[in-house]
Amino acid sequence: MKHPKNVEGYTGTIQELVEEISRMDYSAQVEFLTYYGQALKNQSEGDKNRVSLKDKSKNRIQLASKLEQTSQSIFLARDNMISVEKICKPYT
Repeated sequence: MKHPKNVEGYTGTIQELVEEISRMDYSAQVEFLTYYGQALKNQSEGDKNRVSLKDKSKNRIQLASKLEQTSQSIFLARDNMISVEKICKPYT
């Protein structure tokens, strides 16, 4: 699968996209991180299912492992953002 370098229909830069997401309500950021973490986990599981006997270099296995680790990091970031949301809730 060839991954695109930009978001279809979005005309801003990656930096602008990040800035827009960071200005969103914390609950929306939690939702974004949940979906993003799950998407990476799904990619990891897909790569694990595509491992073949021909993949002697174990590249696909390494890729799946790194995607899984990254998804777990995203979920940790999400959990931290949930804490941020709880701290700020009385003030919003």
